[in-house]
Amino acid sequence: MGTLSRTFFTRSITAVVFVAIMLLGLLLNRYSFLVLFTIIAVGCLWEYQQLTNLIMMVVSDNSKGKKRNLINQIAMWLAVMGILLMAMGLASSVQSPRVDAIGLDILMISFVLIPVSELFIGQFRFAFVMLSLAGCLYVGLAPALMIYFRWQQMHASLQWIPVIIIGCLWVNDTMAYITGSLLGKHKLWPAVSPGKTWEGTLGGIVCTMLLALVASEIWPLFSKWHWIMIALLVGIFGTMGDLLESALKRMAGVKDSGQLMPGHGGLLDRFDSMLIAVPVVWLYVHIWML
Repeated sequence: MGTLSRTFFTRSITAVVFVAIMLLGLLLNRYSFLVLFTIIAVGCLWEYQQLTNLIMMVVSDNSKGKKRNLINQIAMWLAVMGILLMAMGLASSVQSPRVDAIGLDILMISFVLIPVSELFIGQFRFAFVMLSLAGCLYVGLAPALMIYFRWQQMHASLQWIPVIIIGCLWVNDTMAYITGSLLGKHKLWPAVSPGKTWEGTLGGIVCTMLLALVASEIWPLFSKWHWIMIALLVGIFGTMGDLLESALKRMAGVKDSGQLMPGHGGLLDRFDSMLIAVPVVWLYVHIWML
């Protein structure tokens, strides 16, 4: 078996396993959903920490600027867990104990620990504090909002929003790749992502919107205009999420955020689009659909 054949085989097996795990977590029940997106959040945060450590290594000549201290790392993990707990508690009807209040307490403690942790190394690195605080929101917010959609009980149709978002992201990525391969001539942002073209990006968004229109007829959870708008927002902001993570990898000097998925990189590579698209869809849902 040649190198190309082995690479294709590895990528195919990884993709099948990945899709199977995603569908099981998404569709089994809300607890499998909670476990799935907790794992996604934890994995993405770990890879974000490694990327930003590398970025600080590039921009800093001081050895203390190269790596997070242990307290900083733990505080970031706790902050993301706090955000997830807040989402679960706010969406759930369980009132005692208030899970969202516990999550908020954990989040506040973590946000205090992040700057305080710098004191333990004898040097206050403002860049690390900002990267840490931003990373907690960047990585934690989207999985938390997905959990909120799935766990909320007032509007049953909104429990399917995460499945729709994931479906739109997959269609957008696939059709953008196919359209770009066939028609792509004008680079979208070559300094960050040389493979992306305007033709591919627009093709992916249009195909996702058309599929959403068809899905609205088969699965009328809400109006066709809401379907189309969700698809449009996922296409636009999912692409922005992909470009943002590509910029981080460029700054860190790496091709992939991790090696968890052979042939496909890390979790952050797979869910970078989701991290930016989900908060925008959440805003749309709460402004226009509720």
